[in-house]
Amino acid sequence: MQVNVRGVALGIKHAARVMIPQGGGGCIISRTSVAPHAYTASMHAIVGLTTACELGRYGIRVNSISSLVFHELIEQCMNSGSPGSADMAALYLASGEAKYVSGHNLVLDGGFSN
Repeated sequence: MQVNVRGVALGIKHAARVMIPQGGGGCIISRTSVAPHAYTASMHAIVGLTTACELGRYGIRVNSISSLVFHELIEQCMNSGSPGSADMAALYLASGEAKYVSGHNLVLDGGFSN
């Protein structure tokens, strides 16, 4: 809990400290997981940080990406997805195409968590 949540919270805090004075807005993307087990509480806390809207007034969008370990689960169950899928999702969220996407947790799991 300490490492996962505190690390992300401090990352968002310090990124915002740099971004706010620049006045140009921006995008902060966190990584989390859809995997159950021991660290589920900390991953849900990261999603909670993502949906907080305090930085919106500065034009800063905060989103997160939840994914499974593709090479272990997705390929075994559905033979779809790749490690690069999360990279492409992050590029999309950081782009101007996603300028109205904020406070969203994008789940990349091939439907596994449904």
